[in-house]
Amino acid sequence: MVTSKAEMDKMIAALAGVDVFHLALGQFVAKFSETEALIQTTLWELAGVEPPTAQAVFSGIRTDGAMQYINRIAAAQNWPQPRADLALYAFAQLVPINKLRNNILHYGAQLVGPDSWRISNENFVHVPKNISSSVISPASLKQAQADLDEIDLILIDLLLMGRPGDYRAGARPTWQYKQPPQADRRQQNRDKPPKQRHRPRSSGESR
Repeated sequence: MVTSKAEMDKMIAALAGVDVFHLALGQFVAKFSETEALIQTTLWELAGVEPPTAQAVFSGIRTDGAMQYINRIAAAQNWPQPRADLALYAFAQLVPINKLRNNILHYGAQLVGPDSWRISNENFVHVPKNISSSVISPASLKQAQADLDEIDLILIDLLLMGRPGDYRAGARPTWQYKQPPQADRRQQNRDKPPKQRHRPRSSGESR
């Protein structure tokens, strides 16, 4: 079978799109690893635990656990509100980015259209109602990477704000990455029949 020029051009464009996605994915994962390491060392310093004791005590603590520990330290040390709020602001964005990274690494991503890649857990769940999926792109990965750069700066701010001196944190960044909607779950909710409301009995009705 002879492939037409239009079909060949389409195949070349698709392959080029795959390369662009993989490049963006590699850069995002590498950047996340840097942030992951930084939040660990931030936790150690905020807890006042030095290496190698820090590695022994906090071994196995992942990013979500490190965020929880830092929030607990903030409460225990009664951080000034601006400092505590800054940590919450950064972690509110790090949570969906951490989920994005975990979902890609655990479930993979499949090409579904030009610059569109679908992440789904459908091959790993046994109950259909628990299936979820989202669509990402090289652009969204770059946005998440840019936000990680800003989160790194905030983590450094949190350390500096706890030291003597007249240090003031910079303006809060505007986050670029937006968590994609879970299309499957929304569809399931639409498919569910409305709940029947119970009409209250009048005084004259029999039970």
